[in-house]
Amino acid sequence: MVSLARLAFVLVTLLVLLASGDAYAQAGGSEAEARARFEAGRGHARAERWADALLEFQASEALAPRAVTEFNLAATLLRLGRAREALAMVERLEARSDLDDRIASDVVALRAAARDAIRTLAVAVAPASARIEVDGSVIEGTGSPRAIPLDPGPHTIVVTAAGYSEHRATLAADAVTLGVELAPLPAVIVVDASEADARIAIDGADVGLGHVETEVSVGAHVVYVVREGRAPFEADVTVEAGERIVVRAALPLPVAPPPTPLHEEPLLWVGVGVGVLAIAGVVIGVVIATAPQPSGGSTGIVIAPLARF
Repeated sequence: MVSLARLAFVLVTLLVLLASGDAYAQAGGSEAEARARFEAGRGHARAERWADALLEFQASEALAPRAVTEFNLAATLLRLGRAREALAMVERLEARSDLDDRIASDVVALRAAARDAIRTLAVAVAPASARIEVDGSVIEGTGSPRAIPLDPGPHTIVVTAAGYSEHRATLAADAVTLGVELAPLPAVIVVDASEADARIAIDGADVGLGHVETEVSVGAHVVYVVREGRAPFEADVTVEAGERIVVRAALPLPVAPPPTPLHEEPLLWVGVGVGVLAIAGVVIGVVIATAPQPSGGSTGIVIAPLARF
């Protein structure tokens, strides 16, 4: 393993060596400014002001790209703890056709040092579809476990998934494994009945009157609302983790049955029957009252009329 102290020595030596070499031999215009920024970066590097050195080397590279400047950028990034960026830059540097033979061996050493500085964090996560962020950057991919390359030092990791609570933690500088099981958010059913004194039940359990908001398990549930003098309300509801469903229960008045047709009304026929009997009684009475009476003598004996042949 190549130490960072050794790399710092290599970097400063190269800066001294190459700043006065062929890299900017034909300096003029923007190239002259590029060399000035390069020299400024060299001064910051010797004082170990690595953040300032990085800015100067980036400015020099933007004005006049050089392999030596890219090398200095990679080494500075590594000194700043940005090993993954340093390794990516070294790999680009190795592909350049203008790589100076004088730094070729140091490029190899820099690549080895960058790889040694990167650690791999194995994350076992549930659910496997959860999103992982490290220091604010989203890590692509799904599944569990996941291998995440990290720069040296502590990091902030955030794991999220729809319907689950968030997990946030600070990783120690030497952490290489992490297990995260997100807790499902509760499902919520809100029942709003049209009558304030209506009785509300969920899955057969009484939960209150009128308006109720309650946590339930994920899955299917039956909501039943009832009030005396009103038609009952029933609904099947399915909720997911973290979901909040509002059920509005309208309780209308019971529907009155259609009126019975007059000819089917039993009281009508009772009345008709009574009326018929009454009329019949009157007729019979009249007939009896007007019928002729047989005649008789004064003795009070009634002699019936003789029959005729």
